[in-house]
Amino acid sequence: TAPGQRLMLENALVRMWDFRASLGMDRLAFHQHVFDNAWVVLGDGAALNVYTPVAGGGAKLEKTVHFHDGFVSWTVVRNGGFDADGEPLAPTCLHSVDSAVPSVEFREYLIELK
Repeated sequence: TAPGQRLMLENALVRMWDFRASLGMDRLAFHQHVFDNAWVVLGDGAALNVYTPVAGGGAKLEKTVHFHDGFVSWTVVRNGGFDADGEPLAPTCLHSVDSAVPSVEFREYLIELK
């Protein structure tokens, strides 16, 4: 699935997404990252719960991450986000998120390199 809610730009080299909590986040809405990516957080005080899928449905809380305005991260996505046996790399590449601080919207720009 898409790693953001609004695709802002796509060309032969990159995709840029706007990811906002107010546009919907669901711990059962897993997405798979398949490209190396960078992302920057817009706004202070937000936090995300990060989940991985469990057999038979449902989600397991892996961690809670707190952010500050301007936080930037780079992620290398090995082998298109899959291990040698074809299983998704979780939680690095396959995960879902929801807001750990519902009163503060989480927002990021995600830039994927194709």
